[in-house]
Parts: sequence; C-alpha cells; structure tokens
Amino acid sequence: MDNVCFPCESWLFFDVLMRSPHLRTRSLSGAALSREDVKLLCEALRTTCSLEELPVARCCLSVDDCRDFSRILQTSRKLKQLNVSYSCLDKGVPVLCEALCHPDCALEVLELVYCSLSERCWEKLYEVLLCNRSLTHLDLTSNVLKFEELQLLCKALKQPGCPLQSLWSVSLRSALKATPPSQGPGWPGRHQELRKAVQAEKHS
Repeated sequence: MDNVCFPCESWLFFDVLMRSPHLRTRSLSGAALSREDVKLLCEALRTTCSLEELPVARCCLSVDDCRDFSRILQTSRKLKQLNVSYSCLDKGVPVLCEALCHPDCALEVLELVYCSLSERCWEKLYEVLLCNRSLTHLDLTSNVLKFEELQLLCKALKQPGCPLQSLWSVSLRSALKATPPSQGPGWPGRHQELRKAVQAEKHS
C-alpha cells in the first residue's frame, strides 16, 4: 500500500485494521497521511489491532503525529517496529524518545533514516539507550552526526544494561574520520575506543 492517497472515507480503511486481529504488518510508507488519518491509525492501534510492524516512512510526519505515536508506544505491547524515516523530525524525535523511556514501551526496532536529527535529538537518544530495555535495532542512517554526539552514543553503548544489538549510521565512520588525530591528554585511548565501536557496527 505504499504511496497511496486516502479519500474522504479513509476511516473505512482504519476500521478494517481494527477488525483484523491477524494482520501483523501493513506498510503505509509514502502515503499522504493527514492529521485525521494519523489519529484514526492510532485509534486502531489502541484497540484490537494486532499490528507489530508499522512502516510510515516518507509520510511527511509532524511533531503532532509523533505525539500520537508516542502515546501508542507507551501503552502498546504489540507494536515492535516503527519506521518514521524521511520526515523532518528534529522536534518529533524527542517526543518519541520520551515514550521509549517509558517502562511499558515494548518497541524493538526504530528506523530514523534521514530525519534531520538535531543536537537535542542525539541527547534524547542517549537517554533512550540508557533506560530502554527492549530496543535492539536503531537505524540512524543519513543523519548528521558530530564527534561529540558520537561520543555520547558510545558512552551509552558501553553500559552493561544497553540491549541494542544493531546500530546503523553511515555518519559514524565519517564523524570518526573527520576527527583530528590529537585531542590532548588521553586522546589516543578514547580514539581507539571509538574505532572499536565503529568496527563493532560493521559486524552488527
């Protein structure tokens, strides 16, 4: 169902979602989702809908849409994968991160490809990696990652309770390569740690 445009009767589609207990995944990527469509989708997810995977990439999502998804993430034990890639979510990702820090959040896979992540987003993702116990895969491909933000991620990944098994980010290598070879006392050891983190990412 990629790249669709819902008519005025879009509620019929979401009504079907609510009445399909065996449906596990439904891609809406590229769909022209209005605010009302997102509300109806989240209402479906709150009821008997059994969707485990929700791809809504390239849907031009807003911060208000993220708030709706955030409420679902805090209550749903069924939704395991959320793909909100290719939307400008510099303000929306922190909202999602608040839900990911909720103890009842069961999300395992979060895809944030090309989401124009800001410094605030990286700080919130750091908090998620520290406290979330279900997230095993995080895709941050094609987001600008500065060296300081790379350090922040590595700090979280070193914590024994971090459940993350797979981290995707092309910018990890570019951030490391762009770093000067000398950054004062103790730098060689830190640089080696970051290289190990990038090497681990290659084999994840």
